Amino acid sequence: MKSYFLNNPNAFTLDTSTTHQQNDPNNFNLIERVVAGYLMNTINFNRVRLHTGLRFENTTEDVVGYQVNVDSDGNYVSTSRWRIIPATWTRCQAPNCATR
Repeated sequence: MKSYFLNNPNAFTLDTSTTHQQNDPNNFNLIERVVAGYLMNTINFNRVRLHTGLRFENTTEDVVGYQVNVDSDGNYVSTSRWRIIPATWTRCQAPNCATR
């Protein structure tokens, strides 16, 4: 059987997508990349200070295993998502007056 396969390579075609779907759930690999930035602003009103901010995050995951994501050509598909996380807090000069 092996010699027939080696002597007739053009008689066989590799279905990359099906191969990934059947074999990759048995192998696990995860690469996660997180890129983030933060913008902050401070506004003063006499004794009260208002802080506001936005955090921007982009997370990209390249995952092999369990659930296999491939396109029609059998190439792996990465997942990517953006998140914007707002923050605000105030502070005043009187004792015990900080809130978040």
